[in-house]
Amino acid sequence: MTSGPGKRSRRRGTVRADQEEGNVDLDGAPGAATRWRRDDPLAAWASPSPLRAEADAWVRTSLAAQGTQVRGPLRPHRLRFWSAVLTTETDRGRVWFKATNPGQAFEPALLAVLARLVPDDVVVPLAVDAARGWALLPDGGATWRERGAGVDDWAALLAQVAAVQQTLCGAGTDLAAAGLPRLLPEEGAAYVRDLVSTLAALPPADPQHVDAPTARALHAAVPRLEDALALLAATGVPPTLQPNDVSTGNAFAPRGPEGRARLFDLGDAFWSHPFAVLQVPLRFATGAWPGPPAPDDPVAAWLRDAYLAAWSGDLRGVDALRAVDAADRLASLHRCESWRRLLRWVDAAAVPAPVPRLATWLADALRVGPAGR
Repeated sequence: MTSGPGKRSRRRGTVRADQEEGNVDLDGAPGAATRWRRDDPLAAWASPSPLRAEADAWVRTSLAAQGTQVRGPLRPHRLRFWSAVLTTETDRGRVWFKATNPGQAFEPALLAVLARLVPDDVVVPLAVDAARGWALLPDGGATWRERGAGVDDWAALLAQVAAVQQTLCGAGTDLAAAGLPRLLPEEGAAYVRDLVSTLAALPPADPQHVDAPTARALHAAVPRLEDALALLAATGVPPTLQPNDVSTGNAFAPRGPEGRARLFDLGDAFWSHPFAVLQVPLRFATGAWPGPPAPDDPVAAWLRDAYLAAWSGDLRGVDALRAVDAADRLASLHRCESWRRLLRWVDAAAVPAPVPRLATWLADALRVGPAGR
């Protein structure tokens, strides 16, 4: 097995749950202000608070060391339970501050590593605080979506992502050190069995609970999933970065005809089979999200071929269409686990919108009907 990120061990900057509800302290972070509240995770960012003041001081100190002067306080731009994004103006333009949900606290460290390994393909952070899950980013201009992306742009983005993934195939040690989670094809079946059992054991009132008939249906479909995921291993394509949310909305548009897009928003990423990255582009570009596109959708076929062209010599005779379908199943497990690691740190009752049901993404991976309660 190719070396890659394993399970994260306890270390400085990881999260400790002190109780089922209330505050969660971040180990190693200075001051009691640096806390994550399950019952109201965004309150400290929505208005002036000790945490906002601490972040503001960190931003000013970080930029002063680079000769940049801040011209105003941090102001909220977008607050979600998965991250808080704030902005401020400087004498060199706008900068962006991002604080992650503890479930994605690895993202700033991951960005820093990628800035070293593939600096032309990602937004290079101005500063990161890995212990607190903070990143300070330059203004990247318009995203590809804001500029008006077409299918050609989606294809170019996928071709670029394939090249990045190939570059990073040998970077498992560095990405593991940044805390990148791992979910490989050969781990998928066990992951599903464990999670279905966990969800079935939850109290019926829990929004993530699955009833006994649903749990049996999900368990029964695992062998077929296992066979599909084995096909990915048979391709011989090594694991690498699976950004897990590649879209024209998460990439700054190239600057000039010869420029490259710059990826950002990598908190959903995994170390896994690269082909799983296709799920979001194929489903979004065809308008099918959250479900898969029709089998004969011409846009999906074009984008798939644009991406697979970079891997055409690496499939060991495995049918490409079957491999992509298996990778889509794996991507649904990645989506499920990405939500799970976020929802672990919030009280669903405190989130203003309905939270995603993990069983829905399990059902998508297993190709069974809607996973009801």
